[in-house]
Amino acid sequence: MLTAITAPTISRPDPIAESTIMHRSITTSAPGKLILFGEHAVVHGKAAVAAGLGLRTAVKINEYNVESSHDSLEHDDSIGDQGGLVQVDRDTIRFSTKDVQDLDVKWSIQEVKDLSLLIDVRLEECGKPLAADIEHITQFVHDTIGGESVCPTALVAAAVFLYLYICTGSCSKHTAAQTQPNNNTSTERNTDVRTEIDTHPNTDISANIDLVRDNTRCRKMRVMHAHVKSQLPIGAGLGSSAAFSVALAAAMLASGGQIRNLCSMDMEHEIEDDTKDVKIVDSNTRNSQDNDCGETGDKKLANEMQSEPAIIAWSSEEQEIINVWAFAAECIIHGLPSGIDNTVSCYGSAIRFQRGAPMQNVDMPKLKIYLTNTMVPRSTKLLVAEVRRRRDLLPSVVDPILIAVENISLKALDILQTLLKVNATAVVSQLFSELECLVDLNQGLLQSVGVGHPSISNVVEITRQLGFHTKLTGAGGGGCTMTLIPSGTDGAAIAQMNSALRAEGYDVWETTVGGSGVVQHSSDPDWLHIL
Repeated sequence: MLTAITAPTISRPDPIAESTIMHRSITTSAPGKLILFGEHAVVHGKAAVAAGLGLRTAVKINEYNVESSHDSLEHDDSIGDQGGLVQVDRDTIRFSTKDVQDLDVKWSIQEVKDLSLLIDVRLEECGKPLAADIEHITQFVHDTIGGESVCPTALVAAAVFLYLYICTGSCSKHTAAQTQPNNNTSTERNTDVRTEIDTHPNTDISANIDLVRDNTRCRKMRVMHAHVKSQLPIGAGLGSSAAFSVALAAAMLASGGQIRNLCSMDMEHEIEDDTKDVKIVDSNTRNSQDNDCGETGDKKLANEMQSEPAIIAWSSEEQEIINVWAFAAECIIHGLPSGIDNTVSCYGSAIRFQRGAPMQNVDMPKLKIYLTNTMVPRSTKLLVAEVRRRRDLLPSVVDPILIAVENISLKALDILQTLLKVNATAVVSQLFSELECLVDLNQGLLQSVGVGHPSISNVVEITRQLGFHTKLTGAGGGGCTMTLIPSGTDGAAIAQMNSALRAEGYDVWETTVGGSGVVQHSSDPDWLHIL
């Protein structure tokens, strides 16, 4: 039987203040997202496919119980190469990130306590925070840290942090026992059946939200320092805000006891009693039955980030709670988003999405890709309008193109599912060749409806000459492209492609798609130190 978190653990106290600071830290990470197939056709009611990206955002929260006659004490409060010895104030809440204008802000607990009395902590039926809550949060942020020197992105990030801190992360009475997932609920992903995901609260999650709301008025707020660090570029259409929202929601919920803090439990005991609810993966895990094209199951989690002692995934019910609050955070950032980005970031792997239909979670192998940012700004609104203009002008011509794009998406899903089940090298090679052909066809069709750009065509041609297959991802008109990298590709060919693309002034990343969703780390992942 899973147990609730009952007390914070001691972690890396400063020797001088060992008896005066109780400290626990929670580190989470979540992936960005990439649209694999179906761009623009999805606007017109067709199916599309998105997947979790190998580039991730990490959140580390340090909670303190400071008992000292001093106003502040020094403590190691770092994430990756960020932080170090800092002043731990007895009544301070701190939020910092190097990725948004080197933002580093502090509020007193009393300030945030006063703000919390204005927050209703309820969600609308669509999953969006109440308009009054958003107004109170954003006004508070503008009043306390606003100014011409602070960029709008930084203000929104701070608003999301405060909203989640108040709603989920600062509860002093842990309630995990009341919101524990059913131990009989399997979290194993069925690769033969595409599972429907409802991105809005169901009855159980609504009860969880009511429980959080009840606790808001009676809790003792905690001294907390939250740090964010990301591998994802901002504003490139790769789901950077969703990765931030998901990782932060998970950390806050674990801190508040609304989901389990997986790293504070007796893991050997938990695995013995309930192997389906807690996944702990040794980074040295290997599965000889995995095919050459990708990685599945526990190996996918194990190799998500190299040299990681343990990466731990929550149950599907807990992921659903995370996703609800991440969507609420996304609403603060974007108004009323589709929910696609946060769902991909939360669950990982891939999803099939279509307007008017529930999103479907789809298992896929982890594929190597080369991601290129052309650095060309584009307007999604104008590009969508151009496709619509052409469709209105020539419906008998454009409609079949959109249907063909949808058929590419569906065929790609079929191939990805089949790749999970085969091991024969020849079969895998044939399937991957079909996938490459779909990439070429999808790119050509998108070009024909007016969302191409000379920079995209340039990337396609550079990679084609080296034997690779590339398509735009997202809105087009510039932005990013993805290039498939077959398993076993010679490193020299990748290095040559890297040099050629960088010579054009593009940003490039060698990464993956189809990896794990939100996870908790037993310690800071190594990649934080090399960003």
